[in-house]
Amino acid sequence: MDKELREMLQENLELSRENNKLLKKVRGVQKRTHLFRIIYWLVIIGIALGAYYYIQPYLEKIVSMYNDGAGSILQLQNFGNSLPDVSHLQDLLKQVQVKQ
Repeated sequence: MDKELREMLQENLELSRENNKLLKKVRGVQKRTHLFRIIYWLVIIGIALGAYYYIQPYLEKIVSMYNDGAGSILQLQNFGNSLPDVSHLQDLLKQVQVKQ
């Protein structure tokens, strides 16, 4: 084998080994990035669920207060609808005034 060819093959082998090391490092960084991204989202979801668990009793109170308020408003509307017509009351007042 020619000495020049042998040197080129040796240099090519060294470059291949160096590229292999760099590619392994890049792949390791990709794996760690993927792992940290998963951990990041798990933390975000965990914080959201924890906050909901912590705030849930307050939310239930607010919802029950809203429902009670809405029920009260409906009762007032029904009460207003059940009142007699005002024109009848005016007629009664006129009759009372005439008698006096």
